[in-house]
Amino acid sequence: MKLLSKLLDTRGAAIVEFAVVVPVLGLLAVGLAEFGLAYYAQSQVAVAAQTGLRYAYANGYSSTAIAGAVTSSSTQITINADPAPSTFCGCVVANAVVSTTCSSTCSGGGSPRNYVSVSAQTTYTPPVTLPGLPASYVLSSTAQGRLN
Repeated sequence: MKLLSKLLDTRGAAIVEFAVVVPVLGLLAVGLAEFGLAYYAQSQVAVAAQTGLRYAYANGYSSTAIAGAVTSSSTQITINADPAPSTFCGCVVANAVVSTTCSSTCSGGGSPRNYVSVSAQTTYTPPVTLPGLPASYVLSSTAQGRLN
């Protein structure tokens, strides 16, 4: 009977449950913070590509000037214009731009338009490296738009 009462004794159970739950919640909190920081970095990269595209709209195409607009768009992380901004001729086919030669004729009968493609990229290194995950990630974004 004494043994049975000792097995059913629940004193100290709360501290054991606490010891099991706290590391799981801590890992969940760190993972959530890591995801938030990576998401913020990705949004900064997307904004950098869009900033380069807006520069091309306002000032015309200049690969070095657009790359400068991309790299200077964020003061918090280092962003590169990689690959370099480029122009291409394209036709709109089924709501998508298809690259073509500038001297060809589009399927609808019109002439190809001039487009610019601006890419931005950064390497994100999480402040805490979690087991089983890479030590860094390459985040990239591309913005394309018609110049004429």
